[in-house]
Amino acid sequence: MIVQVKIGNIHSLEINNRMIDWLLLEWYETSKRIFRKTTQAGKEVSIKFLNDNPELTEGDVLFEDETCIIAVSIKECPCV
Repeated sequence: MIVQVKIGNIHSLEINNRMIDWLLLEWYETSKRIFRKTTQAGKEVSIKFLNDNPELTEGDVLFEDETCIIAVSIKECPCV
């Protein structure tokens, strides 16, 4: 699946009994324009933001259909 735009944020969308499939990112991956990752449910996602460089934040929705929502979750990391 190729994602080229963010749809919105999980906090502003209605879930309606849809499964939330999290795409886990490290903090330094949130500003990348092009990369490929696998969600927790095993779906492969290609991110290709060609026109701009949107900063991905916690809960950003990358894909939605009648049964599933793919959203971003940023992994916790130690602070120095």
